[in-house]
Amino acid sequence: MTPHRLTGMLAASLAGLLILSPRSALPGEALSAEPTATNSGTFEEAVDKVVKADTSLKSKLAYQALLKRMKPGDFERLSNSVHDGLALQLAWSKVLSRTFARRQPGEGTGREIKLDRRELSRFVGFLEGRLRVSVPPWWEKVVLSAKAGKRPDLVCDFVVARHAPHHKTPYGPWALLQTDVLKRDNRIVFLVGDDSVSMKRSVVKGFFRDDPPGPGPSLSATLCPDDWYLVTFSSMGESVSTITLRRIDRESGRSIWKTSVSTNHEVVVHNMLLRKGQRPGDHSMAIMVRDEQVLVFGAESSSIYVQGFRRADGKNLFRFSTDY
Repeated sequence: MTPHRLTGMLAASLAGLLILSPRSALPGEALSAEPTATNSGTFEEAVDKVVKADTSLKSKLAYQALLKRMKPGDFERLSNSVHDGLALQLAWSKVLSRTFARRQPGEGTGREIKLDRRELSRFVGFLEGRLRVSVPPWWEKVVLSAKAGKRPDLVCDFVVARHAPHHKTPYGPWALLQTDVLKRDNRIVFLVGDDSVSMKRSVVKGFFRDDPPGPGPSLSATLCPDDWYLVTFSSMGESVSTITLRRIDRESGRSIWKTSVSTNHEVVVHNMLLRKGQRPGDHSMAIMVRDEQVLVFGAESSSIYVQGFRRADGKNLFRFSTDY
């Protein structure tokens, strides 16, 4: 597989910090090092911008600005941040740093190398403990498939279609195998596992550009007792505006809220051109509901990501991506 060149500035810089650090414990382990002194005003302001970033592009820029003010001690302290996105971002950087720190001279030169499977498994475990969920099995397999090129490029590749197989539903859009979408008279039925919900076709067709949807759109759904969640997106490299998450009332079919899932499409614009030849399934997403938070797990051949939204109103709470 030919890797896509990513903007790996965050991971590369943090990897350098870790290698220079006297101790490189994963977040959650006991740390004995004291935080390094910094210009607290400027540093805290940079952290605040990371926390408040409301798009993937702003997150990327905020992380890069924070890096310029970080020292190894700051890294250890922020790895245990109360902000989920920041903690996950730093935990991922440790996967990269430890992989490259252990690489033998000449290993992987001019080609991809698999990231350390032990570190990838530890990252998944840290994420599950942090978010208090079990990640979708297919998403974990995608994470464990990660490969990277030599530093400082940190080119990453993930195997998505093999681990998250899709099928074309009778209504038109593509979906993971356990999800189906059927046409029944003037209604559209969404089946997820053993559960189902139906909506008027006139309402559902507003979720897609065409009725029935064309070859590109995909969807993922999760059904709860009183509400359900639907994300519609493109697996063929369409505009980021097509990636929409909705919360829908099960009884009335009324849309409670909808929000955009801001992904790496806006971070690496040229990926939209590279994805023209991708098959449906090269971009896959899943929704999980945990208490008052809605989690979206996503994977593309060039990145993995997780975003959290407030269940009440759809406000984004955090975002993590290997593209930052």
